[in-house]
Order: sequence, then structure tokens, then C-alpha cells
Amino acid sequence: MVAVVLGSTLTDAIKCYHCSVKPALQKDTKEMKPACQRFTPSSKYITECGNSTYCMKKSYNYTLSNGSVTTVVQRECAPQAAPYQVLVDNKWQRRTKVEKDAYEEGCVIQHPDHPIKTNPTEYCYCSKNLCNSGKSTHDATSAAHTDAMAVIFVFNAMKYIRSLR
Repeated sequence: MVAVVLGSTLTDAIKCYHCSVKPALQKDTKEMKPACQRFTPSSKYITECGNSTYCMKKSYNYTLSNGSVTTVVQRECAPQAAPYQVLVDNKWQRRTKVEKDAYEEGCVIQHPDHPIKTNPTEYCYCSKNLCNSGKSTHDATSAAHTDAMAVIFVFNAMKYIRSLR
């Protein structure tokens, strides 16, 4: 299902927890996005997702220079918006198409496709308000589970690409 948004927000927007690896200035609101390092499910981390119907939690393991491994987590609105322009009365108007069915509930693990050795990244998607607060389920030793999730991810990506036609 695709929703076309005339302004900048979707009527059935979802609230998600929003934090990054390090504090960062958000382009759209000019507010500081807090770091996930000290995340607690509190109002400090809540944002309204104007162009999304899913929350996302991204996590991966990062190897530090001393050899120790830390888990890095980001929480945010899942990217579902595709801006485009239409010509109305000889004036260009900006519109946004939101792919409501871009994701399925659950987690997928994505392995990098490039030769540089990096760790897999886990993406978890959910469609309830403030649902992206949970801990990571990432387990680098579960290869069979990882392969099944990769198939699901590719299926969802192809479904999304076909819907854009």
C-alpha cells in the first residue's frame, strides 16, 4: 500500500524512539538527536515519524582498536518516504509517497557485500508506538538464522522496488 502525502506528515504517523551513535543535529528539526549510549525509554528520546509507519532499531558489533567488541545501536523512524514533484497549474509541488508495506515486523541481519571485513548489521522493524526500545537479538554465531533472515530481507526489498513502478 502506498500513501501519498501532500504536506510533510502522514495522518497515521507512529511515535518511535530516536537516538544515534553519537549526538547529532537533525536536518529537519535542527534539534540535537541524543546518543543511544545511555538510552532509556523516556520522553527525551521520543519522536513523531511524519513519513513512516514503522520504527527501526539498527545494531551491529564494532571492534575497537584494542580488540574489544562493543555493540552499537541506533533507533529511529524506518525510512519509507520517497519525495517527488508534480506540475500543477505550471508550478512544481513537492509530494511524498510513503510505502506503508515496505517492511515486515521482525528482525533481519544484513551482511555487507564488499570485500572490507565488517560485521553484519541487524535491522529490527515494528509498527506499534514506541516499539523500538528492546535489546538487540544479534548473535553472530547463528548462521542458519542469518541466512533465513537474508532471504526475507531480499524478498521485502524486491516487493518494495516492484511497488515503485
